[in-house]
Amino acid sequence: RMSTRRRRRGTAQTMSPPHVLHAATRREHHRDPEQPQPQPCGVVRRERGDRESDFGRLFDPLADKVLVLGAMFALVSRDIYWIVPVLIIAAREVAISMYRVLVGAKGISVPASRLAKWKTLFQQLSVGFAIAPLTSDDATWLWLWLLWISVVLTAGSGVQYMWRAHRLRGATPATAG
Repeated sequence: RMSTRRRRRGTAQTMSPPHVLHAATRREHHRDPEQPQPQPCGVVRRERGDRESDFGRLFDPLADKVLVLGAMFALVSRDIYWIVPVLIIAAREVAISMYRVLVGAKGISVPASRLAKWKTLFQQLSVGFAIAPLTSDDATWLWLWLLWISVVLTAGSGVQYMWRAHRLRGATPATAG
């Protein structure tokens, strides 16, 4: 059960471990080590017509997972998040990542679905509002709702990937999305 007791936190000037993790990884998330200068994130690069980098294709989804799950488990350790929704999200992320690796070895690409992109957005919003000084204590309903919406989207997108895998069974190597 989620803790309803008032959590001891620093003021807005101090940063807790979830703040530090979230801030540090979001900043580095938009850097491409293949480029000598920091480059715009993938969305901006695609809009400009630049090709995607191999680094971005491999590490962008991984960075999202590390960022979100790391912050969520940090919030669990501080008794802010309940472990159950975080374990549901973590189980889906591990399962789909393993699925992508297995089918990728067979030459099948599994791009992120639109539902999975919404899932990631709601996960990040939940973490952001759970650690933001103005909403962490005074608007717990907001980040709790975002967390549970992200759990529903997480489960739904996991089912969507498995349904596509079932349909593709026996198909020639192509794109699963």
